[in-house]
Amino acid sequence: MTTDDTATALAGLRDGRFYSHPADKPVQLKTDSGAWLEIPGPRVLAQVYGVPWLLARVDAYRSGQALLTRPLGSTHEPSPVNQADLSDRLLQALNTLPEQSTAGRPYNDLRRFLREATPARRNAYLAETVTQLRRLLPLWRPATSRAPRGPAKSPAERSATHRERAKADELASAREWLENYLSDPDDRPSPGARVIAHDLYEECADTLETFIDGDEEREDGGAYRVPRQRIFYAVADELLGPRRRGTNGSARVYLIPSA
Repeated sequence: MTTDDTATALAGLRDGRFYSHPADKPVQLKTDSGAWLEIPGPRVLAQVYGVPWLLARVDAYRSGQALLTRPLGSTHEPSPVNQADLSDRLLQALNTLPEQSTAGRPYNDLRRFLREATPARRNAYLAETVTQLRRLLPLWRPATSRAPRGPAKSPAERSATHRERAKADELASAREWLENYLSDPDDRPSPGARVIAHDLYEECADTLETFIDGDEEREDGGAYRVPRQRIFYAVADELLGPRRRGTNGSARVYLIPSA
């Protein structure tokens, strides 16, 4: 896809789409003039513009928290790139977006946002876009020699291994979702806010189900799995602190810690 193609795809975005993924939701900003801007969510910008823009220049992969690249068509192992530098290069590319008479509001507001937002706000948005870009890249799987197979496991051993793997996936999925929930600069509740524990679990489960339906992989390359409530609460109790009884004996709540 050429630079013109990515710009055209971005200009084709329109208001009113339904977004099931939290990082797809449009980002709003009030300018000094009092006008409200509504720009593409960081995951949408990464899908429509960031990934095609990057893959037109290099082969790119993800590996845990690292973003790996290598020259197009190379057979060498890719090496990690500085994601802050990549964010700067993405900004340079976005600053060249031309005015388009048929572009939708997301495109036009994005161009204005890049001009008028504070450097801190703009950098935070682009950093999250690069994070989402990395998550959308294929997982890097280095070539490994096949290890000799051991003796066949009994049905009971296979069942135990499956349960252990499923529990590990549930724990990892819950932890990743909660850590992203706490680090989201736009949707994170304010420190001290009370969040109903069951509602938080339902939000996590709904989001992970969309990831599973979309065949997405976790940041560490593993498979998403909706955690059972007791597993989710065990991770949430660790990250947020123990659940508390709500006012007048109502549902248990979490108290959002300070960042």
